[in-house]
Amino acid sequence: MATRREQTRYEFTATDQASQVFRQVERSANNLRGAYSSLSGAIGGLISAGALVGAVRAAQQAEQSQNRLAAVIKATGGAAGIASEEYERLADAMMETTQFDDESIRQAQSTLVKFGNIHGTVFRNALRLSADLAAFMGSDIPDAAQMLGRSLQSPTEGLTMMERQFGKLTKAEEENIKALVEQGRAIEAQNAVLALWEKKVGGAAAAMNTGLTRSLGDVRKQWNELLETMGKSGRVLD
Repeated sequence: MATRREQTRYEFTATDQASQVFRQVERSANNLRGAYSSLSGAIGGLISAGALVGAVRAAQQAEQSQNRLAAVIKATGGAAGIASEEYERLADAMMETTQFDDESIRQAQSTLVKFGNIHGTVFRNALRLSADLAAFMGSDIPDAAQMLGRSLQSPTEGLTMMERQFGKLTKAEEENIKALVEQGRAIEAQNAVLALWEKKVGGAAAAMNTGLTRSLGDVRKQWNELLETMGKSGRVLD
């Protein structure tokens, strides 16, 4: 049987060994917490860096589209007859009802303004139909605006362009537009061309901007708007 002294020695030894184990566990826990903190900081830094880059890029793109539009308006002497505030209102309104964001809409506005002979109501309807044509073709709205603008710059050429997309037009449609051009009734000829585009693709942008497509598109637009705001104000996620 162990003596009292031996029993005491065993108890001290066991206690000492247990203490060493507890200290090792504590050190491991501290190391784990340190690693977690470092990893969290690194991830947080990456997120902040990513947010910074995204915010600056979004703000830059927004500014570039606005500056480009302003430059085109100045170069054409405001030929479209649209007030600067209305360009913004048109872009905001179209962004709400189509899948296109305000930057691409402003690019489409710049494209139409550059033609120099698309004015007032014709311009507004051409911009709206550019979104419809882009949705119909699955293209970007500036590309659609370029196509539509060419058809308005030269309505007779526009007939050929439409026939490539949609097949042969009726003889009455062709003769009506050709007669308006020959009589020098330019705006009426443009309106007649727009009526044909309306007949072919009118409402396509709104029809395709529904359900999941609209929900995801709205989230993307709102996120881009947030990044633009942060980029312009110099604030990024802290």
